[in-house]
Amino acid sequence: DFPRIPLPKDLPCFSKLAKLGSLLVAIHLTRQRAENMEAKHFGGRPAHKIGWTKHNGGTIWLDGRGSAAKFKRGGSGFSPVSEEVWKFQIGGYQVCDKWLKDRVAKKGKPAHRLSDEEVAHYEKIIGALSKTIELMEEIDEVIHSHGNFQNAFVDG
Repeated sequence: DFPRIPLPKDLPCFSKLAKLGSLLVAIHLTRQRAENMEAKHFGGRPAHKIGWTKHNGGTIWLDGRGSAAKFKRGGSGFSPVSEEVWKFQIGGYQVCDKWLKDRVAKKGKPAHRLSDEEVAHYEKIIGALSKTIELMEEIDEVIHSHGNFQNAFVDG
């Protein structure tokens, strides 16, 4: 079956959700830069051991040490990045981790050095994920204010 698209029962609910949905689409298509989340790259650019720690408000490391369970900081990465953004999943993939791991050194190949364009793109990804989480909360609030899911939408 195709996924169902719920139809709001009233115009105010529809208008609020349409506005939030439009903003979400614009951010995901990078037509609009996500505000209030400006993680910046620091240090070197070779990516070889990816992970996250709580340092500096949350840091994604490009060159950390240790295991996933006991990951230790490195010397380069992106900060600040919340744990919620680091762990955010789409389609079963942890987005921040997957994007970088697709660019790390493989057996027999040296560490990949992120280009200026890749660094800028990854900073946009972090911002888009942060804004997505914020918008998801706003969408939930709109639905809750209209009587929760069962009462806010037309039965179908």
